[in-house]
Amino acid sequence: MVQRRVVGALAGILVLAVVVVILEWLALRLFPASVSLDLSSRLAKARSVAQLPLGTLLLVVASWVVGPFIGGSVARRIGGNLPALVVTAMGLAGIALNAVAFPHPPWMLAVGVMGVMAEGWWFLSAELSFRP
Repeated sequence: MVQRRVVGALAGILVLAVVVVILEWLALRLFPASVSLDLSSRLAKARSVAQLPLGTLLLVVASWVVGPFIGGSVARRIGGNLPALVVTAMGLAGIALNAVAFPHPPWMLAVGVMGVMAEGWWFLSAELSFRP
C-alpha cells in the first residue's frame, strides 16, 4: 500500500509538471510577448509581467489550477487520496515559488491559490468520506 502511495504521488507530480509546462508553453505560443523579459531586478520583472497579454496571464493561472488537478487525479487513481493531497501541496508550493521569482498581479495569485486549495479540499473530503 505504501509503495502505491509513493508511486501515485511521484506520478502525480510528474503529470503536474508536464501539464504546467505544456499550458505555459501554449500561453507563450498563442499570446507572444511584445517585449522581452527583463530579469535584472524585481521591479524590472514586475514591469515585464505587467506588459504580458491578458491571454498569457490567464493560461498561466489555468496551468496553476489544472496541473495540480490532473496530477492529483492521476495520483488518486494510483495511490488514493493521500498522494493527491501531496500533489496539491506541490502545486501550492509551485505557485509560492513562482510568486517569489516573478511578481505577479494579485488576482493571479488569489485565483491560483484558491483554485488549488479548492482541489485540495475536494481530495481531502473524498478521503474523509471514503470508508472501505
